[in-house]
Amino acid sequence: MKKLCTILLSVCAAVLLISGYCLADELDAKVYVETLCSGNAESLEKNYSHTKELLDALKPSGGLSGLQSSLKALGELQSVGDPVISENAGYISYSVPCVFFLQKLNLVLNVDSEGQIAGLVTAAYEEEHAEEKPDSSSERLPEGITEIALNLPVEGHEEWELPGTLTVPEGEGPFPAVILIHGSGPQDRDDTAVSCAAG
Repeated sequence: MKKLCTILLSVCAAVLLISGYCLADELDAKVYVETLCSGNAESLEKNYSHTKELLDALKPSGGLSGLQSSLKALGELQSVGDPVISENAGYISYSVPCVFFLQKLNLVLNVDSEGQIAGLVTAAYEEEHAEEKPDSSSERLPEGITEIALNLPVEGHEEWELPGTLTVPEGEGPFPAVILIHGSGPQDRDDTAVSCAAG
């Protein structure tokens, strides 16, 4: 009987822990950003799981400590808003609005299916989830131009796909080609960053 009670208590505790974790996900993103901006890298590395790829990518600039130093250049953190949560390509994105003394921006945490932080980027400041806008690509494309959505396989990573857009003119070709490769900041596939378009 004692063993059965112990098992039942363990199961109940696990259910409460799991449900608490799910309810706290939003709070965790906010707390992560607050901790990141406070300059406590040791706490982040101890309390949160990061992918090896993310940590390796951060190494040349000083790791999480270097990232914190970069954020300090924006001035004192004045406020952190509630995260906007979305899902994209198997990742959960937490876009956390931040108001620094010199600038407003969103810090976006991308979390993989194993619960590890796999990406950390900045994005244009948004407090609330923007309404979905209808695709206006046909309005901005010149006549005789077509866009085709692509999902290209990534060699050595069969579970990954690289999304892209192929823009082609009418006719037989051959045509010259330009490949735009985005960086890690807040820009679209046309390399538009903030309000500055590449083309």
